Amino acid sequence: MSNEDYLKDISEIKNLMNKSSRFISLSGLTGILAGIYALIGAAVTYYFVTTYSYGTLLLDGWVFKTIVFILFMVAFLSIVTGIYLTTKKAKKMAKKFGIPHQDD
Repeated sequence: MSNEDYLKDISEIKNLMNKSSRFISLSGLTGILAGIYALIGAAVTYYFVTTYSYGTLLLDGWVFKTIVFILFMVAFLSIVTGIYLTTKKAKKMAKKFGIPHQDD
């Protein structure tokens, strides 16, 4: 085979891989917003711990339950933001969103 045949084969393989791949990269804004959510959650948690529990936490106290709620809200908002912004980015780039399957 000549060099042109090899280059043609490589080009065809690249095109097939590009067509069959799905869009799975996260938007850059997702990481920034998740960090902002985490900083806000940490600030609110710090306020609750220093103001209402005098630096100690009781596992059955309302401050601890509030902090756990804040933790889950930060995680939930980060995941929802990631899904929303990544889906929006995928639509903008006209790509499929998700994990590739064998039959694709």
